[in-house]
Amino acid sequence: MEIFKTEKNTEIIVPVTKYWMHLFVFGIPSIIMVPFCVIIIFKIIITLNFNIPQEGYGFLLLTPIFANYSLWLFNGKEILFIENDLIEYVRTNGIITIRRNYEIRKIKNIVTKEKQFKSDSFIDTTRELIKETQRAFPFWLNMGKIKFQYENKNINLFNGLDNHEMIEVYEILKMEIENRNK
Repeated sequence: MEIFKTEKNTEIIVPVTKYWMHLFVFGIPSIIMVPFCVIIIFKIIITLNFNIPQEGYGFLLLTPIFANYSLWLFNGKEILFIENDLIEYVRTNGIITIRRNYEIRKIKNIVTKEKQFKSDSFIDTTRELIKETQRAFPFWLNMGKIKFQYENKNINLFNGLDNHEMIEVYEILKMEIENRNK
């Protein structure tokens, strides 16, 4: 995690949690599929024959999905910019970038989300970690350690934070929101 703070701006950069099993499952096929996809595209362009087997359409459809998700697992970042009265939240894998803007005055009930285990037993903790890994596909939708309400929606940020980092980012966000709402 990196935090850059000036008088007017705050920037928080958090790399995503690396789920190595997902990277193995999606990374290796994407390494194999990309050259085949390129060969199919070159064959179509050179021969001008658009009659390709149905498997070719599967390659053309799944290769970008696998490659983008693999890049997200390998190189993904969540970035939060706080400027003036606006928070800009960015998710990027190096190629595709998703941006969301939130007005600070509309943010309510900022809280942290800690992992909840039924007990300290090995089975319960393992079960919850497996559920988290399964929810991590695709692109960590609705996952994150910091949660707030924005226009009656729950927004989750920063899945890649450790517990001590989560508290630090929470305090920074809470302080920035309070200072900018004055």
